[in-house]
Amino acid sequence: MVKRVSLLRKSRFLILIIKKEKLALNIIQRITLKYSNHFKAFYFAEKGYGGPMSNLNGYSATNADFVVAFNTQDDQTVVHEFLHSMGLAHTFTNKSTDSNALFTYDYERTDNLMDYVSDMEKNKRASLYYWQWKVANETIK
Repeated sequence: MVKRVSLLRKSRFLILIIKKEKLALNIIQRITLKYSNHFKAFYFAEKGYGGPMSNLNGYSATNADFVVAFNTQDDQTVVHEFLHSMGLAHTFTNKSTDSNALFTYDYERTDNLMDYVSDMEKNKRASLYYWQWKVANETIK
């Protein structure tokens, strides 16, 4: 009986998240259409949800005209997502995965803003490489 209640509670929670995601996506789509000639930044005061095993702190796409950020515990996530929109891939991404990847570094081994970290206290993301500055600056209009 306890497992059933727990599963039911999880199911209701997931349904609530899906409803909020649909509402957020609807808002984002309407704003994106209305302001198609502008860069758009969406900030949500909630934690993001990226799947059953992870929390999503934010997202964007390479060379996108928008960025989405959720309430996170670190200041680097928003910068990381903006840099995606300026043409930068993750430092650990290779060219076969993303054509914008110029160099490939080991996962979670740098202090680069485009890397991921598992321990925010020990590894603060704070730097960009010179080639990343060049790529990002070329996208500024």
